[in-house]
Amino acid sequence: MLINISMITVQNIPIFVTAIATAMVYNFEKASLINHILHLEKTTPSASRSNAGGWQSFHYDHTKYDNSYAAELMTDSILPVLDQIAESWGFPKTKNLSYWYNVNRRYNYNHSHYHPQALLSGVIYLKVPTMSGRISFTRAASEADRMSFITAYQLESNNLCPDNPNINVGQWEVPQENLMIIFPGHLEHHVEQNQCPDPDDVRISISFNYFL
Repeated sequence: MLINISMITVQNIPIFVTAIATAMVYNFEKASLINHILHLEKTTPSASRSNAGGWQSFHYDHTKYDNSYAAELMTDSILPVLDQIAESWGFPKTKNLSYWYNVNRRYNYNHSHYHPQALLSGVIYLKVPTMSGRISFTRAASEADRMSFITAYQLESNNLCPDNPNINVGQWEVPQENLMIIFPGHLEHHVEQNQCPDPDDVRISISFNYFL
């Protein structure tokens, strides 16, 4: 971006860029996957990772898909997008993919975490009730701490827009059904509490890692 001040031209040069990618995915057996995931939730124990309440499956991978609907989604839609993003970001292409299922019922959420050893990570949303929680990305804690005075100034001032990627300490995306979000595996993130008014409604998603 160029800024002109009288006879002086100032050029902003991004030196450390963290990007996420989004896409809408429609051509897959969503209803069948939802039924499969809800059946697993009832019949298998939850893994214990970032989830606070809720249910997470154990990991499956590209060498042994747990069902044909997930296999089709991964091979026909998700892997080609991951390959394209990896190439554009300078990562090697790889077919190594793991995935797992998430069911967040009312008041469930996911603690802040990142995905070690993943070049790319992502999530695709299958069922998203109203007010079921955003996915939020944050700067590394040390950097956020150093920027706390900026955050405090933003909160005190009505003249500054807090949504500025140059100085934000966090960024969020609002889930919607069929939305896929892809991000670097090292990027810290958390999922807000599901506050859906209907106590019987659930947020259902599939998360995945793309690694060497």
